[in-house]
Amino acid sequence: MKRVALLVAAGLLPMACSVRAPQPTAETYLRWGLERKLRHDFAGAIVFYNRAIELRDDYAIAYFHRADAKQNLHNFAGAIADYDKVIQLTPSSIMAYLGRGEAKQSQNDLDGSSADFDKVIAISPRFAFAYFCRGALRTKRHDFHGAVEDYTTALKYSPQLIMAYAARANANRLQKAFPAALADYKEAILRQEKLIQSNRSNGLRSLLVFNFKGAISSYTQDQQLIQKLPNLFYEEGLTKYYLRDYHSAVDDFTHALKFNQRLVGAYVERGRTKRALRDAEGAIGDCNQAIRLDPRDGVAFGVRGFANWDNGDLEAALADENAQVTLRPESGLCLFGSRNDLAETK
Repeated sequence: MKRVALLVAAGLLPMACSVRAPQPTAETYLRWGLERKLRHDFAGAIVFYNRAIELRDDYAIAYFHRADAKQNLHNFAGAIADYDKVIQLTPSSIMAYLGRGEAKQSQNDLDGSSADFDKVIAISPRFAFAYFCRGALRTKRHDFHGAVEDYTTALKYSPQLIMAYAARANANRLQKAFPAALADYKEAILRQEKLIQSNRSNGLRSLLVFNFKGAISSYTQDQQLIQKLPNLFYEEGLTKYYLRDYHSAVDDFTHALKFNQRLVGAYVERGRTKRALRDAEGAIGDCNQAIRLDPRDGVAFGVRGFANWDNGDLEAALADENAQVTLRPESGLCLFGSRNDLAETK
């Protein structure tokens, strides 16, 4: 101890109490919060955003990111309060209006959500994603014509927005504009597959030059893109079913299952389509697989009931009917009732 005291006295060893680490700034806390966000630790991110706001109560960007984190945690009321603060501090923040519109939609405040999306478009009339969001809202409100108009405008300003093709296809399908829906599904699938191929090429090029981080990034994006393909094929198959292009519909449902073997709806709809092709055994097989994956899927029992009826197995058909009505009482009797969506095969 004496030696340490002598060194301190001589100035050769600074006293520990005289060394103070600099206090983190609001900007530092924000950066730490964003680092947590990148790891999808939204609760941890909020802790740092709170500290940033404690130091700067007018820090709009911290409020914005805290709102985004709360939204990811499904705290929509808290997110809206933070978006309100961002708009108070920066009234032309289109991203705050957009985020608040999405949060209001999640709370089923559809009028408030629509007003926020309208505000974004008024501030930035060429912002494609705002039209996409308003189109999704209009689809939810069954304004399919208005939704198609919004998705079309989104694609006008951003032709590479693949999800707008898929969303417009869905809106057209719901308003029974099946040829237009089919054209958009084909375009969405084509663009998605090209994007996947491009990512794979980028990943291979990165490997060839030993850029492993770039390769991992490309292949991660590749997997994320592939995850979107099953639903595109599934919805295209539904459209082809309504157009009575049954063989192509079966192909689409099969493609969907190639990418996601647990997509229950694809088994059910492929079974329904096989029944339309007079393949009752194939329909029963697909419905069996759907029921194995989800024993509470009432539609699968309903479709299988019709297929069993086609096979002359009345006992099995009635058992399936009872199961379907138990699981989906709102559907009514399927074999002797009005389930036109299940019975339409002739």
